[in-house]
Amino acid sequence: MKEAMARSNPLDDLLDLAVELHGYEQKYEMTSAEFYPRYHRGEFSDDMMHATMKWAMAYAQALAIRGDQGEAER
Repeated sequence: MKEAMARSNPLDDLLDLAVELHGYEQKYEMTSAEFYPRYHRGEFSDDMMHATMKWAMAYAQALAIRGDQGEAER
C-alpha cells in the first residue's frame, strides 16, 4: 500500500477525480461546489445516500489535493 501511494501522482489523481466529479455534475445537474454544502445540510433523500456520499468523498479528496481544506470543512 505504501508503495502504491508513493508512486501516486497528485495530478493524475486530481484528473481522475475531475472526470468522476463531472459525471456526478452532469447526472444531477449541479456543480460540485453547489452540491457540497447542500450535502452537509442533509438536503438529499435517503435513496440518494450512496451516490451523494461517493460524490462528497470525491469532492473532498479533490479539494484536499488542490489544497482547499477550508472549503472541504464548510
